[in-house]
Amino acid sequence: MAEGFFEFRQRITRRVEVTASVEPARVAGGKPLTVSQLTRQIDRALKEKLPATVHLRGEVSNFSEHRASGHFYFTMKDADACIDCVMFKSDVARVKFEPKDGMDLLCTGSIKVYAQRG
Repeated sequence: MAEGFFEFRQRITRRVEVTASVEPARVAGGKPLTVSQLTRQIDRALKEKLPATVHLRGEVSNFSEHRASGHFYFTMKDADACIDCVMFKSDVARVKFEPKDGMDLLCTGSIKVYAQRG
């Protein structure tokens, strides 16, 4: 029997115990990072290390259309990983088909961090 989405997500998000001691990232003065500071660092790293536009192939999962905003929300997944995605209303207007869970799609877009949700 094929592995379901929830089993897949549980398998890839399972916590692994770390035996080695790792020094946490800190801001100047040795203080721990705030959530906002960490989010800004992640955003900066993404902008510096990834191309402005990426092409992604995967299976659509958890697709939903937010009627109030007109945005599409979905997860792209493969056998080993998944990533949450949003397609804004301005792009949704150009889609000539209705995305559905289980579709294999090729997406083009950019990688960004939505600070309010990490």
